[in-house]
Amino acid sequence: MEEEKSLGKRLAKMPYPVIALGVAGIFTGAAYFFVYLAKFLSTIPRDFDLPWLFIFVLVFLLLLVRKRLRTVRMDGKPPIS
Repeated sequence: MEEEKSLGKRLAKMPYPVIALGVAGIFTGAAYFFVYLAKFLSTIPRDFDLPWLFIFVLVFLLLLVRKRLRTVRMDGKPPIS
């Protein structure tokens, strides 16, 4: 429980691009693992290959833009007082 709180505090202090970079790395790593597991199990052809760097950059930019759009939307709707 204490570890979760300290991790939450550290994540709150980090800039969002660093968090988006980490999440993009996790998603890309998971996809890489599952594609190569499927190749090993012969579920997909062995010559099937994805441009992993492109996928990583795409996921990172999508996460970053999504956060920026949320911020812009929240700034455009001032709270009713």
